[in-house]
Amino acid sequence: MDTPQAMQPLEPMLLHSIQQYEGILDCMQKMDTEVGTADPAMLENFSDSLQLLQGEATQYDQILLAQLHRKSSESESIQVLAARREGLLREILSLNKRITEKASRVQSLLAHEMIKLRNGLSAMTGYRQPQHNQGRIVNGSS
Repeated sequence: MDTPQAMQPLEPMLLHSIQQYEGILDCMQKMDTEVGTADPAMLENFSDSLQLLQGEATQYDQILLAQLHRKSSESESIQVLAARREGLLREILSLNKRITEKASRVQSLLAHEMIKLRNGLSAMTGYRQPQHNQGRIVNGSS
């Protein structure tokens, strides 16, 4: 038995799918500009939004793709919309790769900075003032 969405004509379904992927692309573009400068909470919000949008698009795509496979004759407008959707998917994949590379560079930079900080803290332990066994600083007047 078909769901009501599965009985819709292809054009409105493709337009809805395109809108979903435009939303995903918009979210990813915002994330791309913020990687490396945003606080962790903001990046987590982007990630949560992106996961929600992707989940919705995945569910809708299952219905859409089943409908596309059932239709043997496609009109020109369906082909144009399908090509537009495909272009969005390619752009999303490219942007995803760029964001992943940026995030990896930021992660590497942070790891390097953490090592430098740890080494600096270790070096600072050698610069403590001598203390009396009861915890006071020893000087000539005590």
